[in-house]
Amino acid sequence: MDFDLTDEQRLLRDSVDRLLADTYTFEKRKGYSAEPEGWSRALWSRYAELGILGLPFAEEHGGLAAAASRRCWSWRRSAGRSRWSRI
Repeated sequence: MDFDLTDEQRLLRDSVDRLLADTYTFEKRKGYSAEPEGWSRALWSRYAELGILGLPFAEEHGGLAAAASRRCWSWRRSAGRSRWSRI
């Protein structure tokens, strides 16, 4: 089984890394939870712009049809993991 990322997947990973480095520090997370909805609508809009929210859905439904093993690194990043590792 090949767990290496494609060029497209590496670009998405790098984009997620940059987004989280810029917008998901501990202090900013505290601020997001203090918002009226308890989360940041603007940050989730950025997730959508990157295509992260479409990872689990089939292409015919507008998604990226990513396998579970490929989706995990994205969720691990947003959960606060500091390094991406092969799943």
